[in-house]
Amino acid sequence: LPESVPHILANLAAIGVQPHEVKLLLNSHAHVDHAGGLAELQRSTGARLMASPASAALLGRGGLGDAQYGDDLTYPAVRADAQLRDGQVLRLGRIELTAHFTPGHTPGSTSWSWREIEDGRALDLVYADSLSAPGYRLLGNAAHPDIVADYRASFARLRALPCAVLLTPHPDFFGFADKRRAAEAGETAAFARAPACGDYVQGAATRFEAQLKAQGGP
Repeated sequence: LPESVPHILANLAAIGVQPHEVKLLLNSHAHVDHAGGLAELQRSTGARLMASPASAALLGRGGLGDAQYGDDLTYPAVRADAQLRDGQVLRLGRIELTAHFTPGHTPGSTSWSWREIEDGRALDLVYADSLSAPGYRLLGNAAHPDIVADYRASFARLRALPCAVLLTPHPDFFGFADKRRAAEAGETAAFARAPACGDYVQGAATRFEAQLKAQGGP
C-alpha cells in the first residue's frame, strides 16, 4: 500500500540499503495489497519495475478492470519499465531469478525461483504467488474465461519446481511464525522443511476444487 512505502524504505536503511541502490522492482500480482505502493517505490528509488504482460496492463490501469473485483480495489497507476517473458532469468549481481507465470489468482500472477548456497549446501528457493480464490467466480467469468485451466496448470507447475524453501506473499501461507520460532529455538533447517511447495500447492488445489464443485463445476 502507498502508506507502507516509508516503512519499507526505513527497513532497507536499517540493513544498510539506500533507495538509489534498489535496482529492480518485481511484482507477484497486481492487487492493491501487493501493488499499491509500487508507483511511490518507483519514484523513491528510481528502480526499474518489471511485470508479466497481464500484470503490466493492470498496473497501468491502477487496478481498474480487475478480473474478479472490477473497479473496487484501485491504487495509483504505475508503468512497468519492461514486460517479463515466462521463464525469463533476471541477473543482478550473483543472484539469478527465474520468472514463472502462474495465472489464476490474477491472470498475470508470477512466481519466482532461485538458488542460494548456505554452508556449502545448495538450496532451491521458490516465491510462490497466491493460489487462493477468495469468493471468486470460477465459472462463466468473461473477464477470465480460462481461470480453471489456469489454476490447474499453475498447481502443476509449482509442484514440479525444485523447492527446499518456500516463500509466499502472505507469511501465514507458509507458516512463517512457526518456522521463525523453530529457527530461534535452534532448528537450523526450520525454513527448509520438505515438502515445502508440495504442501502449499496441495492445500490450495484441494480448496480450489471444492470451491469449483460448490459452484457447479466438474
